[in-house]
Amino acid sequence: MVQQADLARLGTARDEAVANTFRGNVAEAERGRAGNVVQSPDKTGSPERKIDERALRETLAQAEKVAQAFNRQLRFEVKTEADLIQVQVVNASDGKVIRKIPPDEVVRMVERVNELLGALFDVEA
Repeated sequence: MVQQADLARLGTARDEAVANTFRGNVAEAERGRAGNVVQSPDKTGSPERKIDERALRETLAQAEKVAQAFNRQLRFEVKTEADLIQVQVVNASDGKVIRKIPPDEVVRMVERVNELLGALFDVEA
């Protein structure tokens, strides 16, 4: 007989599989599959990674297909203050947000760190 705890573990494992697939696909796009990453110096001279928009769309479409196989949907939200993309894993049947990657707490921490660094290194050109 299947216990409630077993179902919870199965749901968590399924969500982790979706999250790991998404992480792997984004990492592949960042590595520059077929040279899609452009290295360009910014004002400080450090390299800046830019992902080709076409490669990013392909990666997100692949992640969405994997999520659908697990009865999940993915929503992508750009967090400009933290300079990252937050992914929401959503249950397709009821629309409930199951997990956010990275979690809201991490996004807020990154926003605060960026704010502090901006205040420390605020240099007028």
